[in-house]
Amino acid sequence: MARLLVVEDRHRKQPRIGSTLPREGVEARSSERPHEAMALVRSWRPQLLLLDLDTLGVAVGVSICRLVRMDEELERTLVVLVASDAEEDDELALFDAGADDFVKRHRMARPSFQARLAALLRRTTARLPRTVRRVGPLLLDRIAARAQLEDVELPLTRTEFAILWRLAAAAGHYVSRQSLSRGLLHSVDAGVSRAVDMHVKEIRRKLGPAAFLITTRYGVGYGLDEAGDSPLRRAG
Repeated sequence: MARLLVVEDRHRKQPRIGSTLPREGVEARSSERPHEAMALVRSWRPQLLLLDLDTLGVAVGVSICRLVRMDEELERTLVVLVASDAEEDDELALFDAGADDFVKRHRMARPSFQARLAALLRRTTARLPRTVRRVGPLLLDRIAARAQLEDVELPLTRTEFAILWRLAAAAGHYVSRQSLSRGLLHSVDAGVSRAVDMHVKEIRRKLGPAAFLITTRYGVGYGLDEAGDSPLRRAG
């Protein structure tokens, strides 16, 4: 039976996360206080940890994500964030801290939410280390700063790898040029934003036939998705 832990205010108005969870094949527990939740995470080791950011706030969400990712015993615990809305930079900070998915609150009532949780639970049986990410045929190793495409290493510069890792951390979402500029090149100057475009162009060239993995949406940003032409969600 899958173990799910929800961290939210039990007295908040509907919809609450706990009221939308699957009823079969799941053992769910809840907690309202972050420190109590972390104690329960360490002792119970849930496969899925759902955080209500409307209750906790972004800073606490980032802290919990980091604590989970620092604990080797929790390597298989997935962290899902739920919020009414979030700024793009906040969402990216949460992904960087180790979050696995972000769901907007109004989507919780849809059947696709439970299907999404089921898919995430299936992933817990074959998780990669936190410093490794896979998107389709692309495998990224953050510690080694190395990217492999179908077992062939790509000759990426450190900046190119950093951009690709940032996109992989938010796979399925768009990341704006401004966020990439600010987070990786420490500037939002127009010239620096154009430099991001040039780096992405070079990454695509090195990806060759797999260049379709990086998708562009005018006025929004870049996305990384194993389907390439599948619809991407805008981060935030």
